Amino acid sequence: MSFLLVTTGGAGFLLGALVKPSWQVSVESGQALAGLVTYPAGNAFYIYHLKLWTIVNQLSALALTVGFSERTLSILVSGAIAALSYCAVGLCAFATSRNAWWAIAAPFLLDFTQAREALAVTYPMDFMGTPHTYGVVGLAWTLLTISLLALERYTAGGIFLGLAPAVHPSMGAWCWLTLLLVFAWSGRRASKMIRGVSKSACVGLAIAAASFLTQFALMRNVVPEVDPQTQARFVSEWVSFFDYHRRKIDFGWPGVRLTMAAAVIALYLIPLWNAARDRATPFLLRIIVVASAVALLAAAISRLPASSVPPRILMLMPTRVFLLANLTAAAALFGVLGRFPAVGSRIGPRRGESASRWIGVLAGVVLAAFIGQRVIDRVRSSAGTSAMVDYTSSPVLASASTTPGLILVGTECCALTQLRTRRPVLVETGGLDQIMYAPESAPAMNEALKAVYGVDLLRPQEILRSPAFNEDLTPVTRPLWEARSPEEWKNLADAFGFTAVLTNPNWTLKLPEVRRDSEYALYRLPP
Repeated sequence: MSFLLVTTGGAGFLLGALVKPSWQVSVESGQALAGLVTYPAGNAFYIYHLKLWTIVNQLSALALTVGFSERTLSILVSGAIAALSYCAVGLCAFATSRNAWWAIAAPFLLDFTQAREALAVTYPMDFMGTPHTYGVVGLAWTLLTISLLALERYTAGGIFLGLAPAVHPSMGAWCWLTLLLVFAWSGRRASKMIRGVSKSACVGLAIAAASFLTQFALMRNVVPEVDPQTQARFVSEWVSFFDYHRRKIDFGWPGVRLTMAAAVIALYLIPLWNAARDRATPFLLRIIVVASAVALLAAAISRLPASSVPPRILMLMPTRVFLLANLTAAAALFGVLGRFPAVGSRIGPRRGESASRWIGVLAGVVLAAFIGQRVIDRVRSSAGTSAMVDYTSSPVLASASTTPGLILVGTECCALTQLRTRRPVLVETGGLDQIMYAPESAPAMNEALKAVYGVDLLRPQEILRSPAFNEDLTPVTRPLWEARSPEEWKNLADAFGFTAVLTNPNWTLKLPEVRRDSEYALYRLPP
């Protein structure tokens, strides 16, 4: 198993860090936790940074404090999340196949084919190349936890289980719920696992509790008190109008049908592996069935009006469980295929055993050739670290990084401006879904959006409605900004504390221009 983890983890890290690196949102929140970027009291984005509890942000803050640059740390995190994903898929496949070489192929097969996209439902299933740290880490951590428990590595699995809520509170909650239901289903057969993980899980929970208390100490003087009715209204309106991840689930989508099929296949296979006294495979098959059932129930809930669903349920995003069910099914059932020669040796004649082995060898050669070509194609098409532009490499962002006060960012551009300039922003227009994670920030954010961007999240203009639930405010904001007079800009700047405006270079504002390039235009406010 050590060889498997080193191989999959090492390959994943190299691909994530060198071939598909990306800026990471965890590093951006780490800036705020470390005090590298300071905000005025009541700023919505600052409220979000401090309300969002995850040990990933805390570790990012620690790394920044000891001297890592944002760019270097983002590259390392890109490698780490890819390594974690590859290890999780490989370990799950190994639990059912007990064949390290076969298991090593599993993450490559899923990552370099269209299978990964087919498994996703309302939320992308990424292993690398995305700035959205939390979703990748949460899914990989949960699958790795389950795989360790299946392999009876109770000490490591228990620690991972205890830490799960601190790594990703939402996925951690679904991980615990899924395991509790599987334990209840397994009855006495689960007693050994429960005894094995209890002590180490308590250790993990203790670390998670310390992490939460640390975050709570930071947030308690920053996060405002907002009445639950106001929070619920913002959450409901956001889900109904903008939220792609929490939209209504169509039971005809490919990913949903795969979930149904996986549950049926797992139910069929469970008795076969119980008879063979293989504890790991039936455990993972039960995980597939339970996770699929939870996901399908979540799909039914998603079709209810958002206003009728408790906000806490919406925030937990129960449809995330589709990813867990489908990824576990893909990895575990791929591992089952790897046992085909072993099954043939039990139930067939020697001729059948020989044929099974040759089929396995042929499949391995074809798979290796296919994956190898995909890896080469990805390396050739990747921009690598050269695409990671910040204030150290862009003259426009360098100028923005020296401005006092807040930066006002436009739409259609400027993602992760705080991360790449080390300057605070009035609103992160690429992360308006912070409402779902810090609803206390919604009133402050909406006040700025109404006055500066011309958009009221409680009454969004119909022109902003999109079949893809796109949160792009450009149709309203661009004409408003381009028509705004210098005097109007000055009044807004005085009211909200911004001193510079960063936009798409195609926009033309009635403000003094500082710099521009092919990606940005930077304006300053008149004195």
